[in-house]
Amino acid sequence: MVAPVIVFVPLSRLTRRFLIGLLGIGLVASIVSLPACNTAGFYRQAIFGQMRILRGRVPVSALLESSDVDEALRQRLIISQEILDFAESDLQLAAEARYRTYVALDRSRVVWNLFAAPELSFDAKRWCYPVVGCTPYRGYFVEADAHRLAEQLNADGLDTYVGGVAAYSTLGWFRDPLLSSFIFWPDANLAELLIHELAHSRIWVKDDAPFNESFASFVASEGVRAWLETPEKSTERARYSAAQDDWYRMVGLLDSLMARLQTLYSSRISAAEKREQKERIIERVRACYAERRPSLGDGRFDKVMEQLNNAYLVSLRTYDDGVPAFARLFAMAHGDWERFYREVEILGAMEQGQRQLRLNELRDQQIAANPDDQSADEIQCKSLAGHGFDRESSGAEHNQVGSGRDGQHESA
Repeated sequence: MVAPVIVFVPLSRLTRRFLIGLLGIGLVASIVSLPACNTAGFYRQAIFGQMRILRGRVPVSALLESSDVDEALRQRLIISQEILDFAESDLQLAAEARYRTYVALDRSRVVWNLFAAPELSFDAKRWCYPVVGCTPYRGYFVEADAHRLAEQLNADGLDTYVGGVAAYSTLGWFRDPLLSSFIFWPDANLAELLIHELAHSRIWVKDDAPFNESFASFVASEGVRAWLETPEKSTERARYSAAQDDWYRMVGLLDSLMARLQTLYSSRISAAEKREQKERIIERVRACYAERRPSLGDGRFDKVMEQLNNAYLVSLRTYDDGVPAFARLFAMAHGDWERFYREVEILGAMEQGQRQLRLNELRDQQIAANPDDQSADEIQCKSLAGHGFDRESSGAEHNQVGSGRDGQHESA
């Protein structure tokens, strides 16, 4: 299933043209010439990484007319353009000049994103940037740079997770290209990725990454289902549906883990006891995964189990937790995309606390209306039965974490 694509929003806008036009030549010079600290180095790598991407663009139209283009690539480019046309005509997502060019990368991922969270909390570390606001991730064009910062944060006692992603969005500021990192994905995965990115350009709310990502994830998932509703796409539709089912079950297991850990973290026992209990809970969830592995992707999520920590779970919550709320809003709009977008814009204009309360209401309504979607039975494993922290610690309040959407993290 298509990964939720992490939007490299902080700096994807900061090419030389944008910086000169918006911030002035003086600020460009000051950023580039600053000492090699984390912040300065981050902005430099982002500026020049983005510039290299933009310089490598080749028009899709030229590639389709060329006799030197590999036939497999030609077919993928054709399908990508069909997806964009569908997004514009049926989903009211303006592609305009985006994804009408192509860049061949020398690597399988375009950026690597870092998430970090305290070892006994889901309060993610946040980084703040001009224009876009604050997000719970920081992206690097060079994998080693992301791991270097992760090591520093590990030394400070934080859990970290570094995941490579195949695409990012500049939110319409630049003509984002198709990339070799995702162009050969199966049709439905490619469609979900492109629709996700176009959704970001339609609506983006400053300082609320979970809102933005959950919105784009819902639009992408619903959009793909609509795109696959033709007889000739029945095989791809079946594959996509099966992959979604696997991910729903996996999300159910990870939600169970987050609920148990949240209960643990809010308890009054010592930090040392919490660390010990945390490891036990994670091991029980891994055992549950091993029990149910054939119905949980049959090995596709093995790496997720290896890297389970608070930072990875924060990345999951960023993309998936709010999706049921948007599903409810879409149902209330009777499947009318323009009406749905207007309602989302109203939500986005609210003060953040009020917006979250409304999203919680919508999410609860969706769960009540579609209880089968939560796949509660999928997290009942022998290794978990009767062993949750909420059972072992009297007086601890169980904090149920929301079920997320279908969508495997690309970096998983």
